[in-house]
Amino acid sequence: MVELSDHACSNPSCPLVGRYNHGNIALRAVYGKEKQHSLLYCKHCKVTFAPSRNTPLYKAHLPMQTLRDIMSLSSQGVGVRGIAEHLKLSPKAVNQNIIKIGEHCAEHLANTILSLDLVEVQLDEFWSFVKKTP
Repeated sequence: MVELSDHACSNPSCPLVGRYNHGNIALRAVYGKEKQHSLLYCKHCKVTFAPSRNTPLYKAHLPMQTLRDIMSLSSQGVGVRGIAEHLKLSPKAVNQNIIKIGEHCAEHLANTILSLDLVEVQLDEFWSFVKKTP
């Protein structure tokens, strides 16, 4: 079951977009062969959305554990073909998921770095850290 407090409205025109724990998110339906997917909606703007919206898991056809295994093996330097053989997937599926998750991470990182609002850099402290030798 989906924890409603972990989700916020994803509609950019909603005044409650990105706000958690405001009581505006409700469960619309549960669907899938084994009722494993949830459909949420915002009570304020009436927009329906998937909990995985705006995540790399959105519209993913692989289980979450398989996606975690792909990223874990990829981060350890295993090639696409090696991952595909190990998880018994096609190399194309592995590559598409690595690209999709990588693009999402790059976008998230770019937004995070832009929102830091850094105006001043103090290189003297940075230099003393780099110059130090054990």
